[in-house]
Amino acid sequence: MKTRVDVRTKESTKRLEVGAGAKLFTPEEVAAYLGIGRTYTYALLREGRIPSLKIGKLRRVPKSAVDRYVDERLSAETE
Repeated sequence: MKTRVDVRTKESTKRLEVGAGAKLFTPEEVAAYLGIGRTYTYALLREGRIPSLKIGKLRRVPKSAVDRYVDERLSAETE
């Protein structure tokens, strides 16, 4: 199942389909997937709270890392 989200920048709005089959997300897709801002997403990546990798100059985030971050946050809040 894909989720359609709008990613807004100062210049434009892009419609992205996030999920279903995607194994690597861009930081913008992570922000849309989690429903948080792009700046906060980059802070999470910089702090290592969500692991990411660089492919050339591009930053990519494994979907499994995003799901693990959500699971950890949920389990921490229910304790």
